[in-house]
Amino acid sequence: MKKDVEVNEKKISIFKYINKKIILLTIIIILLIISILGLTLFLNHKKEKELNSKLEKCYYAVNKDYNYNEYKNILNTIETEEGKSKAYEKLNNALANQVDELNKEYSVDKYHKLYDLMEEISKDSNEKIQEILKYNKKIYYYNDYIRMAKLHEDKGEFISAYTCYTSAIREISGIDEEKRQDANNKRDAIKNKSCENLKDEINQRITTGDYTSFFPSNYETFVNNSDDEELKKIFNQYTDTRKNIELEKEKEKKKSQGVTIGMTKQQVLDSMWGEPEKINTTTTKYGVSEQWVYPNGNYLYFENGKLTAIQN
Repeated sequence: MKKDVEVNEKKISIFKYINKKIILLTIIIILLIISILGLTLFLNHKKEKELNSKLEKCYYAVNKDYNYNEYKNILNTIETEEGKSKAYEKLNNALANQVDELNKEYSVDKYHKLYDLMEEISKDSNEKIQEILKYNKKIYYYNDYIRMAKLHEDKGEFISAYTCYTSAIREISGIDEEKRQDANNKRDAIKNKSCENLKDEINQRITTGDYTSFFPSNYETFVNNSDDEELKKIFNQYTDTRKNIELEKEKEKKKSQGVTIGMTKQQVLDSMWGEPEKINTTTTKYGVSEQWVYPNGNYLYFENGKLTAIQN
């Protein structure tokens, strides 16, 4: 009996010893896990803090310094795809902010700085970056066309304003429907003014006989796209007369010039030499030669239609 009691006490002692070891080991494991988790959280926080610092520098490089090379250098130090994605967002935000600020307060210096920045970005082969650039560049040009259109409109230059609104519509189509419709409405609002403005200018030129210059190419485009038949009629009348006057001037200029070796017979006829008194023609197996006889012992010689000799 006594022996059984001793055995049981020994078992209990061993069991208590094992339990203490298990508890101690459990505590050690828990502390180790907590340490690992703490270290992981610390390292993650440190990495996140470093990433946020890099992202801010990315934004600053583009938005403040117009320095894409600096942005790209920082981007190349970001290892994770999630981090790179956030850096792309910073680029988009920076460009969008620059475009928006330029639209609110325009300056030539800012315009060219932003233009040069986007030209530098366009050299990058990264598809995601090019996608970001394409969108912001279209907004950039849209705003500029709208700005120029308003300037022309204020000056009463309705054709130029109409052309700028058309260019703005082209840039923003498929990008922003609200902006496209706004530009379209503004263009429609000055369409009739543009027609009347151009008709007055053409009629004034015709009345005064002023055929000294062609209209700009955007005027011709406007007329071709117009449904105003009267405008088309007087515009074509002016341009046809203008071209005929230029042709006559060219003919007169040629008549005042002499002849040179290599001229065709038509070029000689258009020159100051004009029509010969007589033409002597010789045909051989090598071709046709002609002697054109002019007054005062002047001669021109042609071989197969080209001037080869001059005698005077």
